[in-house]
Amino acid sequence: MGKHAPRPSATLDRLRALCLSLPGTTEKASWGHPNFCVADKIFAAYGEYDGRLNVGFKTTKEHQAELVRDPRFIVAPYVGKHGWVCQYVEQKFAWRELEAHVLASYRLIAPRSLVADLDGAARAPGAAAKAAAPRAPAKAARRPRKR
Repeated sequence: MGKHAPRPSATLDRLRALCLSLPGTTEKASWGHPNFCVADKIFAAYGEYDGRLNVGFKTTKEHQAELVRDPRFIVAPYVGKHGWVCQYVEQKFAWRELEAHVLASYRLIAPRSLVADLDGAARAPGAAAKAAAPRAPAKAARRPRKR
């Protein structure tokens, strides 16, 4: 990902809608691009690298090695050593494939309770419409004070 703000695109709009529909997700701009976080940890990022738009996501080291054999993917700059991959999204690409990578990244990073919420929502009636609707950022729950 580069240090300059990436160009806005329909891909960013769609990525934002997907990410913000996931339990506990927030968006924050850092390092000059939008990042999508759960429990204060980034699970997806939208940016430019060498002038090319891409979406970054975390995966396992084994899956990373498989993905980067394909020229549509690169080891993510700076964080690639932790399993991160960037998928170029400038030209036609399979949205469902990218969506699957982003969801897998969320599952790797999110707390188990939020993954369970996601799985429960997927089984609930009307889940498809619910999952597609963006959510407002979740507020941190306060614990009651001990007296």
